[in-house]
Amino acid sequence: MDVKQRCMNCMQDMRGFEVCLHCGWIEGSAPRELSHLVPRTLLAERYMIGNSIGFGGFGITYRAWDTKLDVQVAVKEFFPSGLVSRSPETEDVIIYSGDRRTQYEAALGRFLAEARNMAKFNDQPHILSVIDYFEANRTAYIVMEFLDGQTLKSTLANSGDKLPVDVAISLILPVCDALNVIHKEGIIHRDISPDNIFITSDKRVKLIDFGAARLAQGEKEETLSVILKPGYAPPEQYRSKSRQGPYTDIYALGATLYRMVTGVVPEESVDRLVKDELVRPSEANVVVPEPISRAILRAMALNSSVRFQDVAAFRKALTGKFLVATPEDELARRRKRRLLVSVAAAVLLTAGVTALVLLQTVFKPVERIDSEAIQPDQLTIWLPDNEADQQFAYLYAAKERFTSDYPDLSLDIKRMPQADYTDRLVQAGAAKTMPNVFPLEQPSAQTDALAADLELLLQSAELDDFLFLNEYERWFAGKHVLPLGFSVPLLYVNQYVLNEQQIQLPESRVPAEQIYAALSGLANLDRLIVSPLQLTSIALQNNEQVRRAKQDPFAAAYAQTAADNLDQLAQVYLQDERIDSAFTRFAEEQVAAYLGDASEFDAVQEALPGYYGVLPAPGDQTYCARFTDFWSVSRAGTDNQQQASMLFLINLLSDETQDEMHVQQDRSLPLNRRVFTQYISVKRPELAFLDAYLTRMTFYGEAQMALDVQNQQIHDQVLLDPAYNKDALIDFITTEVP
Repeated sequence: MDVKQRCMNCMQDMRGFEVCLHCGWIEGSAPRELSHLVPRTLLAERYMIGNSIGFGGFGITYRAWDTKLDVQVAVKEFFPSGLVSRSPETEDVIIYSGDRRTQYEAALGRFLAEARNMAKFNDQPHILSVIDYFEANRTAYIVMEFLDGQTLKSTLANSGDKLPVDVAISLILPVCDALNVIHKEGIIHRDISPDNIFITSDKRVKLIDFGAARLAQGEKEETLSVILKPGYAPPEQYRSKSRQGPYTDIYALGATLYRMVTGVVPEESVDRLVKDELVRPSEANVVVPEPISRAILRAMALNSSVRFQDVAAFRKALTGKFLVATPEDELARRRKRRLLVSVAAAVLLTAGVTALVLLQTVFKPVERIDSEAIQPDQLTIWLPDNEADQQFAYLYAAKERFTSDYPDLSLDIKRMPQADYTDRLVQAGAAKTMPNVFPLEQPSAQTDALAADLELLLQSAELDDFLFLNEYERWFAGKHVLPLGFSVPLLYVNQYVLNEQQIQLPESRVPAEQIYAALSGLANLDRLIVSPLQLTSIALQNNEQVRRAKQDPFAAAYAQTAADNLDQLAQVYLQDERIDSAFTRFAEEQVAAYLGDASEFDAVQEALPGYYGVLPAPGDQTYCARFTDFWSVSRAGTDNQQQASMLFLINLLSDETQDEMHVQQDRSLPLNRRVFTQYISVKRPELAFLDAYLTRMTFYGEAQMALDVQNQQIHDQVLLDPAYNKDALIDFITTEVP
């Protein structure tokens, strides 16, 4: 049948009449809204647009006909209200100027990302299939399978607002399967609710509308608002900067099931944070079995770490595979600290003096913080005030979670002038007015005297969950500071300069050694410049190479570069004394490569968008990495305050806080192993090599400040010396650096 004979409202045959006999639509009728496309508009020379079937703040969905496949489809047009408009009976959108244009372009990219996200799952039976997506009319479109049926929201409205428990479970399980698939791809839906679960006329369940979806860790919220559905959105979605993951969808899915079996929309999660009055499902509806009731409550836990961490676990709980504890019981269980060897100790005590000696030595129980024994108290935290609020946003979020877990503890955050921050700490120590918890730019003997021994913290934390901390005492013998992040040397490559030298940067699958070999073919002046941050690292780790220069082609070139480029750096400093001149020379395309630090990744991206490469530092020698974000506990506090403060520092190593610090705010690299894995797989896939590269790192921990002093000495006493010469530099490296 000729598509021109089809009704643009129901896609049935109009049989040549001006009025559709099936739905009453009149040929030539205007669109439902003046800004919508006129019915019979042809897109991509293939899709005949019909009437709109839905529209909201971000887009318009049309019924349409695919003239190529001869099937009915749904076409979603990106049309964010407030950023664009359209004149009646035209096709191109009008994009507003200024900041709104910037917002529109960013949001358009996310709309196309939605299409790509959905298209990945076309073989998944419970996810809406994408047929096509394209840009046209200064906007973009997604073509999807057309579903005949109704949303779960409509189903509930037609069923007295709730469903039998077995029916509800049968509808939720396919959604679990769909979410399990998308979560494995690192994507979260972020808009699970009865509106976005569709039940077709042949009883298939489909998850729809990926408009709010994003990578589980990595994508930043843009200025375009996310529409939250009260009752279904967890607390973390109300915060502009928050860690989100599969558990975000699990909360919404639990809330949806709560609605299905109780007939009541749950109270808003942010209201529950103030006073949680959520009625247990088994109390709201006595026919709800206790295992199902507990599973729903666990999915809807306000503390994201207490929820099911993957949808497969939620599914098992719903199908009776195991009985879960309620959120309250789970939190109580986690707070209990037991001595693992207490039974063995009791047995040994009966064996006499020998056993007693063994108990006090070999079998001595590990002392841990007993969180149940912590008494109500108030803790004070100092922050240096030169940091933008966003820089310490992670701390305020961590405070919120901590006081939720320990409501009898109060945390007071005070901002102090940065200029004399350390002096104020020393003065507070003398006056016995120290804060209980405080950050440090670098550990030093001066601040160590103010800090408590963190042995109890180390015994209470699961150190194997964190990179490098299982060797903590190797780096921090005094045990006075806890780092929350780290950074490593990286080799950044300028593709533009390499192209000028007719050297192509290989794909990531090509061994990095080939790139090093390519770089070694350049003259020293064009090859590599070294960040001042890495002066000590090179001096410490390459003494032998500087002295005897290995014969390996690039190792030799690199060894000489350790001296040659420090020499070049000196010449630049002598001219303008710019501390950032090394990076500036790289960014201004004067050199092909720059040995810098992981903390400079964003700056490299901004300076060289699209034509930079990042590699491990060359050679196979050990490099000096750096710990970052140091925190200490005051030794002046009471035992109760010290233990509570240490619990708070352990909280700063949690998945949530490490994600907020390092994934969302890019402070440095996360020490938390789980967050680090997400960081290199989702946020920075270019740094996937870090997993193996870390074996080449060493740290100087408490000596880090001394190394920074060494850096400053190289810079001040050698590079900026009016009598500077290269021999003095090499002599300093080979004799003064330990």
